Amino acid sequence: LPVDIADPEKLIRRVHAIVESWRNEPAIPLSPHLARMLNLLPVAVTCDMLKHMDFVASNVVGSSTPLYLAGARIIRQFAFSPTLGSAFNATLMSYDSHMCVGINVDVRAVPDQPALMTAVAEGFRAVLALGSRHTDATVTTSY
Repeated sequence: LPVDIADPEKLIRRVHAIVESWRNEPAIPLSPHLARMLNLLPVAVTCDMLKHMDFVASNVVGSSTPLYLAGARIIRQFAFSPTLGSAFNATLMSYDSHMCVGINVDVRAVPDQPALMTAVAEGFRAVLALGSRHTDATVTTSY
């Protein structure tokens, strides 16, 4: 993914083009079969494969309607993204009208987590600023 584009609108357009090319990859229909095979492997083998990956990103689509647990409404659903051997793993999870991003890093690869979280939050704010003024663009971080 490009890291040299500062303008959020231009970056979104470039990332969109890259993702579209991946979606049209001829191997995509094989993904469910490969996933089933990978799920059968021991975790250590999967971790060894990801040791050569600097960055892993996932998008998990959650419920678009409110959910309840023991009668209480669930407000947020947070993603957990283990590094599994990579240096950086980010997982975005949508739920109702919110999204949460779980980030897990190898502290040897990213020694300054507060700086990383500040940069990620600023990036989300810049992207959300492109949207509708009526959109709740609140970005909060915790670690």
